[in-house]
Amino acid sequence: MTELKNINANGLDFGYFEAGPADAPLALCLHGFPDSAHSWRHLLPALAGAGYHAVAPFMRGYAPSGIPADGAYQAGAIAADANALHEAFGGDGDAVLIGHDWGAIAAYGATGSAPERWRRAVTMSVPRWAGCWPTSSTMTTASSSAPSTSSCSRRRWPRPGRRRTTWP
Repeated sequence: MTELKNINANGLDFGYFEAGPADAPLALCLHGFPDSAHSWRHLLPALAGAGYHAVAPFMRGYAPSGIPADGAYQAGAIAADANALHEAFGGDGDAVLIGHDWGAIAAYGATGSAPERWRRAVTMSVPRWAGCWPTSSTMTTASSSAPSTSSCSRRRWPRPGRRRTTWP
């Protein structure tokens, strides 16, 4: 796990750490801000021990990964990165996606836009917003009827000076 490797996906070079055999089911671990792929250093060996090919890339813009020429860092771009990394690592429908913070946002987008790629998703620190991200059943079964992440709307946020009394 200590050896830094590189792979190209979605038009960017990504630095990453990995543990476990490359032919095992993929467990893609996406870090948040201001963390890095080093955040997963204790989990990667445990996932490998459980039979996964555990991979922790440095997200776009985090050295040593590439900086996008178009400056795109929004949720759709990082979700597309997750799905492209799935393909680059040879993932299949048994792949697991694990995201913390900004990585959780990528996980919601990736499972919503390509649910057939992911058997399970685990997200931490960022709750799912109803009508904005895949349903909880999508997160656990990767159903093909997942809503698009484009359905996210600012109307779900309370207006300034008003507190939210209910949550979707």
